[in-house]
Amino acid sequence: MLLQDIDIVEWLETHPLVIWGGLLGILALNAGLAIITLFIARRADDRHWTFFAVVFHLGLVGFVIYLLRWRKKLQSTTYAGVVLSRVSVGMSIILAFALYGAFPIAAVAWGVVDFIDAWPSIALAVGVCGALFIIGWIGASNRIGALFTFLTSALVVYATWDWMFGDDDGFLVPAFSVLKWALLVVLVVLGFNGLFNFFGMWFTPKNSSRRRWAYADKLKQKGIQHAKALVVGSAAVIALVATGLIAQMPSAYSQTVTITPRDYQARLAFWGRTTYGYYTAAQKAELDEHNATIVFYNTPDIRKSEYNASFINEMKVWRDNYPNVKFIAAIPGVTRIAYTGDELTDFLWGGFAWDGAVEGTVNYAKKFIEIAQYENLTNFVGINTDQESPADVLEAVYGLHTGPNATRHAEAVQMYNDFREWVDTNAPEMFITSTMGNEQFLDMYDGDNDLHVIHRCNVLDVTTWDEIAPMIYRGGYKGEKPYGGFTNVTEGGEETDGSIMVYNKLRILNNSLFAVDGNSDRLGIYLGITNCTCYGRDVDQYDSHGNYLGKGYDSLVRDALIAKHFGAKIITIFILDTVIENGYSMGGVFDTWGDGFLDDFNESINGVNSTRSFTIYADPDFQFMEGMSKDLMYNLGRPAGLSVFLALVGANIAMAILLHPAINARLARATRRGRVEEAGEGGKVEVRD
Repeated sequence: MLLQDIDIVEWLETHPLVIWGGLLGILALNAGLAIITLFIARRADDRHWTFFAVVFHLGLVGFVIYLLRWRKKLQSTTYAGVVLSRVSVGMSIILAFALYGAFPIAAVAWGVVDFIDAWPSIALAVGVCGALFIIGWIGASNRIGALFTFLTSALVVYATWDWMFGDDDGFLVPAFSVLKWALLVVLVVLGFNGLFNFFGMWFTPKNSSRRRWAYADKLKQKGIQHAKALVVGSAAVIALVATGLIAQMPSAYSQTVTITPRDYQARLAFWGRTTYGYYTAAQKAELDEHNATIVFYNTPDIRKSEYNASFINEMKVWRDNYPNVKFIAAIPGVTRIAYTGDELTDFLWGGFAWDGAVEGTVNYAKKFIEIAQYENLTNFVGINTDQESPADVLEAVYGLHTGPNATRHAEAVQMYNDFREWVDTNAPEMFITSTMGNEQFLDMYDGDNDLHVIHRCNVLDVTTWDEIAPMIYRGGYKGEKPYGGFTNVTEGGEETDGSIMVYNKLRILNNSLFAVDGNSDRLGIYLGITNCTCYGRDVDQYDSHGNYLGKGYDSLVRDALIAKHFGAKIITIFILDTVIENGYSMGGVFDTWGDGFLDDFNESINGVNSTRSFTIYADPDFQFMEGMSKDLMYNLGRPAGLSVFLALVGANIAMAILLHPAINARLARATRRGRVEEAGEGGKVEVRD
C-alpha cells in the first residue's frame, strides 16, 4: 500500500497501542537520559536534581544542553545560536515582506490596484515584520527573542504555505522550486534552533545561579539599565502591531466607488440545460422573446450515435418553435488516455477543460460546429470551454500527469490558436467563449504566463476567445440544506463577499484586456449562484456598514449593472434551471423569481433607469494581493529576482555574524586602536601660521 493511500489519523485511531507504545518509549528514553544526567551532574556538583528534572521533561534536547554545559561549550554554542536565530528571523522577514509588502507595492506602482486595495496587506507587512525585527532580530540574544525565533519561523511558514509550498508549481521555474524548498528546510531547522537556544539560555554560566530569584533580580537590573530602550521598543512594537491590525478592519475604510452603467442593451445568457421538456411553455416564450442564449452543460457525447441523433432532434425542436433562443455547447475536458485508434477508448469524456485536454476539446468542438452546419441548426451559435482543474480520475486511474507542465501548456496554446484560425476559415459566424477563475488576469504585468501554466488554463495567452467570462460567484450554497436557512446576510461577512468583489475582479480583467488587446471588447461575466446567500430570493441584504440593500434580486441587478459599468456585452447568469448539488439547491431563475423573471431583469439592467449612478463601499480585498504575490513570487527564481533576494539574505547573514560577541569585540578593539593611533599621529602635526 502506498503511503499516500493511508489515512494516518484513521490508522492511528484503529491502532491505539501504537500511540501508547510511542508515548511509553519516549517516557523511557527521557527517564534514561535524566538518570545519566543525574550521575554526571552529581559528580560535577552541578545541581543534579534540577538537571534531572530538565532532561526528564525536555528529553534529548535537555540532555544535549547539559552535555554542552558540562563540557563548558554551552555559552559559545548559545552565541552561535543567536547568530543563526538572527539569520532565521531576517530570512523570515525578507520573505514575508516580499509577499505581503513589496509585491503589493509593485501592484500599486503598475496601476493594477489602488493603494486602498493594497493598504491592508502593506500595513500588515510593515506592522508584523517591524515587530518581529525588534523582538526577534534585535532581541535574539535574550530568551524572549530566542522564543520569538521559533514563533517567527512557524508564523511565516504558515502565512506563506498556500502561496509557496501548498501548490504544485510543476518545476515551472526550477531555481524558484529549489529556493522555496531550501527556504522551508532552513526556516524549520533554524526555527527549532531558536527553541533550543531558548531552553539553553536558562543554563549558560551568565544566566545560571543557585540563588533563588536571581533571574528576577537580573531582569530588574537590566530593566533599569535599558529603561529607555525598553520603553521605545515596546511603544514601537505596540504601534506597529496596532497599525497592522487596524488596517484589517473594514470599518476603518469609508471609501466608496461610483458605478455608472453604460447606455447600451446587454444581451442575456444563462448556464443551463437544453432539455426541451424541462421548461414550461411560458418560460420558453420568455427566453425566445428576449433572444436569450443558453450555454448548455448537458453536452452529449456525440461519439455515440444515439446521443448525436437525440441532440440534433432537440436542437431542431427548439429551432422550429423558439428560433430566437440560441445555444452554445460547453465542451468538457475531453482528455486523451490511450492511442488505440478508437475514439471511444482513446478519449475520456467529461470533467473540466484544462491544458492537457485541448486536443480532444478542440476536436469535438469542431465536430459540434460541423454537425450544426450540416443539419442547418441555425440556433447553435458557438462553443464554450469551462476551464478548471482536471478530474482526479485522470491521474488516479489512468496514470496521467495532471500537474502544471510548461511544455504541455505551450502545445495547448498552439492548438487553441490553430482552432481559432479553423473557426475563422470554416465557421466565422460561431461565437467562441470561455469561462474560468480570476487569478490568471493578474498574469499580464510581469512579462510571463506562469499563473496560466500553474492553473493549467489558456485565457489571455491565446487568441481564441471572442469572450472571456470569469466565474464571479458572490453567491454560494452554505448553511442549512437545501436553501441555506438565511433570513439576512451582510456583505463582507462569513456568508458572502460584497459587490466590491465583482467590481475588483472586472476591473482587473478590464485592465488586463487593455494590456493585451488595447480594449476590453472581450470582457464578459458569469454571475451566480442564484437563490443562494446574497442572491437568495427572500434574504435581506445589508452592506458592510449596515445599510439595507433589498433582497437577493436587488443584489443580482446591482452586480449586473457593475458589469455594464465595464461594458460587458453579455450578462450570463448561473443558473437557468434548478440543480441540487451536495444536498443544496442552486435555484434556477424561473423557479426562484417566477416565469416573468426575464421581463423584470431586462427592464432592471437595460431599462430607462438602468444608467443611473450608484455607489458601493470599497472594502479591502486580499484576494488580488494574494494572486499578484503568487505571480511575482515565481520571479524570485529568475536572475533579477534571485539576485535581489540572495543579496538581501547575504546582507542579513553578514549583519548577524558581525553582532557575534567575539566578532563584535574584535571590531570594537580595532576601532579603539585606530582612534589611539589617529590621536598619536595627530600629536605630531605641526601647526603653522
